[in-house]
Amino acid sequence: MSSSVRSQIIALLLAVLSPKVRFNELLSVFMKHKEHNPSQAAYFNRSLYSTENLKLLIYDVKKLYDIKDIDLKTSKTNVIDFGFGKVIAKEINTGRERLLALNVDSLDAIYKNQQSIDLVEYSGLVLPGEAPAFSAGVKGLGEMKLYLKEKNAYNGESKMVACKAAIEAYHIELLENAFSVAWLFLVGAQQTEKELVIQEKQDASQKLNAGVFQAYSEAEPAVKDGLKLRVEFPFLSDKDCPDKLKVLVADKFTALENYEASRQEIKAKVAAGDTDLYAIASQAVENWELNQLIYDELTYYAENGEILGNHPIFEKDVLQRNVDGYKTSELTKRRGNLRSYISRDTKKVKSIKDAAARQNAEKKISAWQIELDMIDNRLEDE
Repeated sequence: MSSSVRSQIIALLLAVLSPKVRFNELLSVFMKHKEHNPSQAAYFNRSLYSTENLKLLIYDVKKLYDIKDIDLKTSKTNVIDFGFGKVIAKEINTGRERLLALNVDSLDAIYKNQQSIDLVEYSGLVLPGEAPAFSAGVKGLGEMKLYLKEKNAYNGESKMVACKAAIEAYHIELLENAFSVAWLFLVGAQQTEKELVIQEKQDASQKLNAGVFQAYSEAEPAVKDGLKLRVEFPFLSDKDCPDKLKVLVADKFTALENYEASRQEIKAKVAAGDTDLYAIASQAVENWELNQLIYDELTYYAENGEILGNHPIFEKDVLQRNVDGYKTSELTKRRGNLRSYISRDTKKVKSIKDAAARQNAEKKISAWQIELDMIDNRLEDE
């Protein structure tokens, strides 16, 4: 066994991960060893994660790869204590170059968590504290129930085992949420740095004269953002630039402002010891994703000279583009299908009692009607 493989497993054992993620990663490591016990692997795959299974799996992995407790304590990996277990800080430059090289599209939980730890100066990672110690017996059960109720995580558990599991699940969610928020901040920091790089290149090539540069330096943040966008996307100043793209630019600024407001609120909550960040983090994610969606539209138009169409504002444009691409025979067939769909679901929608479900059904019928009108107009012109 190579020392590099062994070092990676030690890092995996030390790294801060949610227990479920750690279990899945260790199970993969366990099964890769040529001397692993197939029946034990089958058991883990069948029974999946539990606190006891994780303990057994850690024991088995350490035994297979000959890793002792002393190896973890004397590991050369730089270990930092954040107050909730220990986290790995790789010996690597954690500055701007590392941030710019970040793979923001990664779906690897270990990679994302590790980057949030290593680039803590950008991610602002704050890990939640552990659950308090509870008394034994009936008194402890009452304390657990009260704790779950205070955290709005109580679902009627009446037994000690169920309460322990609920508390564990709650803290796993807090930990995962902390890393999710940190990753969101990292992605936002990278975008900011990329925009600064663009501006720096403009300054270096002296494309901005002294007067313009002074005006830029003294401008309000919103004005600076607009200037940077126009540097990156000069087509925004063209007369034939689609009006909807200009509308999206304004929406992009709003989304960024809302994202930054959420970010500041999260920092304030963390400073106050409030770890219930799910709602505000969801708002931050929603605004950041909207910002990225608009950025993708601008980038695609800059590179291709046509609309990408993923943003809802282009829904009718994309639909019209699809209708324009139909052959006459396809138009006739599609028109018949749409009439059938509209007739069928219009009858059904009257019996839907749930307001949200009814609204979704009506929205779908409306979309069909718009497409049908487009097809009728095109057939009339032919």
